[in-house]
Amino acid sequence: LFRSVNSAMTIWKIQEAKRRMRINDVDLDSELLCLAISPDMEMAWMTYAQTAPNDTFAKIISNYMDNPSKGILGCKVIVTNKLTRSTVSATQQQALIFTKRAFKINAPSYEIKIDELPGERHATSLVAYAKVGVVRRWDELVCGAWVDNVGVLV
Repeated sequence: LFRSVNSAMTIWKIQEAKRRMRINDVDLDSELLCLAISPDMEMAWMTYAQTAPNDTFAKIISNYMDNPSKGILGCKVIVTNKLTRSTVSATQQQALIFTKRAFKINAPSYEIKIDELPGERHATSLVAYAKVGVVRRWDELVCGAWVDNVGVLV
């Protein structure tokens, strides 16, 4: 986890996370690398790509925006609202760079209930509940980066 909260998610923060993983002997050539960002971070990227179209990172962002399924800098990008927010500032948030193997999802347990609805003739209710849990398996496969979505864009 590294704290450089003076900018949005930059090429340097992504490269630093990859460097730290390599130092911990993570083989990035054989791992599926994922980058979890917030919609605000993605919007900051889009804004930057439009305001500085000749910058190298802006070109990389533009390529990502043209074809999101290809990812960015070797990372599959996941846009989510489930990232940790700073308690210090509403604009600061943590992005995660991790490998697919970093997390383990347990097999879901299901509970299915069939019941007749009271007050309704021949109306049947079918309800299914599922419980799923996720745990982090290896710390060296996960790297966080704090970003600030206001001020300096990239």
